[in-house]
Amino acid sequence: MALRILRAGCKGEDVRVIQKALNRHGAGLDPDGDFGNHTRDAVISFQQDNGLDVDGEVGPQTRRALFPLVTVTVNVLGLRMAGSNSVRTGFSFGNTSTPGFGLPPLTLPPLTPPLLVPPLTLPTPSLVTIPGLMEPIAAAPVSSSLLSSRGPDWQQFAQTQRQFTGLFRGPFVDSFGVGIQAVFNRSDNDNHVELTTGCLLQSPIGFQDGQGNNFTIACFANATWVDPILHLGMFHLANPYAQIQAQGNAGGPVLPTAQIGLFPVNINVDLNDDGLQLNFNGGALWNLTLNGNNVQSTWGTAFGLGILGKFRLF
Repeated sequence: MALRILRAGCKGEDVRVIQKALNRHGAGLDPDGDFGNHTRDAVISFQQDNGLDVDGEVGPQTRRALFPLVTVTVNVLGLRMAGSNSVRTGFSFGNTSTPGFGLPPLTLPPLTPPLLVPPLTLPTPSLVTIPGLMEPIAAAPVSSSLLSSRGPDWQQFAQTQRQFTGLFRGPFVDSFGVGIQAVFNRSDNDNHVELTTGCLLQSPIGFQDGQGNNFTIACFANATWVDPILHLGMFHLANPYAQIQAQGNAGGPVLPTAQIGLFPVNINVDLNDDGLQLNFNGGALWNLTLNGNNVQSTWGTAFGLGILGKFRLF
């Protein structure tokens, strides 16, 4: 809802707040909420003093000059579910550059079975006074999507991987790693894109000494196309993904490496209803490694096997 342009003849709480703001600049108005001739003269004087277009109206330009402070309001929502003692909570963030002129807040009427989430209604605007601010601020609305939105799914995982030189040529390196990742944009529907970020600690199998690649710390981000085809019950047979990763050795030479991977083969099997999942993947990796003053570029094919379990932090 756009803020209305205030001019002579307007009345309301928004006019009252404008009058109070003009008084801070020496206008000496009676904040009665009525935009009369005295208020118009005060607006013209303020526009002249601040190099604004002089029209005697309070539009976006004049409003920004009167209220240069940017504030953020936070609404906390608590909802008791029907037939349950549990309470769901959500947070809503609103950003307004004009204190006192935010959108009207939303209220939740009492729950009546069998509805799980009650309908939302728009009440009349209400202003909230925050200590330290000279003018009241209208609370930002609570989005109805908060009631059904899901936060990121956190997963812990373990994986083993064999990476070849070039196209399945030796020498190859076998590694084992454990890590944690957060999955965003998760959905129970097929054919969608999920974003994943996380970190892992991995080591070549055999645990080389401190001068070799004994332990590597890596952070990564994946974009996965989930179940575009071939989803058969517990089997997810096509989940191709692209990956970017930065890693370095925790012992011996750091050898910082940037890595880009493309894995067209990615098969997941749901082992139980609690989120335990088996994963098999195969693809190609391209590495850029900083070794002293030299940058080494290598690529190779890779395949891996892993198991992951889901948990929620909040």
